[in-house]
Amino acid sequence: MGGYFIINGNERLIRFLIVPRRNHVTSIIRPSFGNRGAAYTQYGVAIRSVRPDQTSQTNTLHYLSNGGATLRFSWRKAEYMIPVVMILKALTGATDKEIFLGILQKDFDNTFVTDRVELLLRGFNKAYGLFTRQQCLDFIGDKFRVVLNCPEDWGNERIGQHMIDTIVLPHLKDPRDKLRLLLCVPSPSLSLSLVSSSRSSC
Repeated sequence: MGGYFIINGNERLIRFLIVPRRNHVTSIIRPSFGNRGAAYTQYGVAIRSVRPDQTSQTNTLHYLSNGGATLRFSWRKAEYMIPVVMILKALTGATDKEIFLGILQKDFDNTFVTDRVELLLRGFNKAYGLFTRQQCLDFIGDKFRVVLNCPEDWGNERIGQHMIDTIVLPHLKDPRDKLRLLLCVPSPSLSLSLVSSSRSSC
């Protein structure tokens, strides 16, 4: 796809689209991100996760001005947003303390980060009231039953697990590995880290 040519006796393979590097986290500052909702900012982090069969799934984490973070993905030409805390808890049943410590990475002196993490957790708990892995999987399965077109005899929890396995960082098989990667990515200090280090404007 794109074209295979012989030019002046040399072989050339042409690609019309430059594909992002597989399984590589990229920080993005894109003004259009702010148009996705009232609290959305221009900051995001994306990863093109490639499965063993070479199909890919792009996961994008959006930083919200209210301290929250959402995970965006596309499925059958439709986009969906899920609070990242829900994904973290659905993966391994991580507690609020584990998420708090995992995002901070022992950087307790940074009060901006600690405030953002507290807002992230409090906002999710207040809005959804989901505290266990089973509750999160059941909620996800209920919302995505029709979207994923799963068998009718599957329970909500099984559908939620299928969604996590299929869509969230599918290049990783161990839920713990997925959790570790997500904890390193959706830091509430994203706005500062992006500006100071990885400026990748699109």
